[in-house]
Amino acid sequence: MIVGIDLGTTNSLVAYYTQDGSRIIPNRLGKHLTPSVVSVDEKGNVYVGETALERMSLYPDTVASAFKRSMGSDREYELSGRKYRPEELSSLVLRALKEDAEEYLGEKVTEAVISVPAYFDDKRRKATKRAGELAGLKVERMISEPTAAAIAYGLYEKKEDTRFLVFDLVKICDVTAEVKFRFFFVGLFNPVSVRTKRLIFIDADRRTPISLSVAQPEVLVEDVFTGLANG
Repeated sequence: MIVGIDLGTTNSLVAYYTQDGSRIIPNRLGKHLTPSVVSVDEKGNVYVGETALERMSLYPDTVASAFKRSMGSDREYELSGRKYRPEELSSLVLRALKEDAEEYLGEKVTEAVISVPAYFDDKRRKATKRAGELAGLKVERMISEPTAAAIAYGLYEKKEDTRFLVFDLVKICDVTAEVKFRFFFVGLFNPVSVRTKRLIFIDADRRTPISLSVAQPEVLVEDVFTGLANG
């Protein structure tokens, strides 16, 4: 059985595909979202999700969160005297999602497609794949989150000449943005990805990049669509 997993910084989820489309699998608490939080007590017992999150206020030294941001780095997290790399902590989240999926589906889950941020480089992607392997999963493919969003909304099924933008924005506080755009034309699926304080999109007719400042994001979106309409 193969599943799709969104390994998020704050929350994670697992889904599977049916004839009626994709379906999110509830975790053991009946919730669709599992906090990407891990706790390890002094006896070595591992807690993931809501339980780990609840332990944060009482046992902060035993809890780790937001470790996805350190994927592919040499950073280590010390929990109850033991050190863990980001991919090891991520593997514990993935294993919990795998177990929830197996309980819900009534069969073994051995493969997964995992979504990753558009800005993840090769080192971070390899660390994510390693996390999946540590969780007992064969990672068939890693897919960028904006791409996953485009597929989830069925944009690839559009048969008309159509243009779509899929925005993936982070760090809104300092206006840094990672953006991935999707353009669709009769069988053409052409992604462009950047992570910068300027947004770049491709004029698909002229195949030329256009850079836009995000100093005034409320004006930017209107300008982008106006530019596409006039392209």
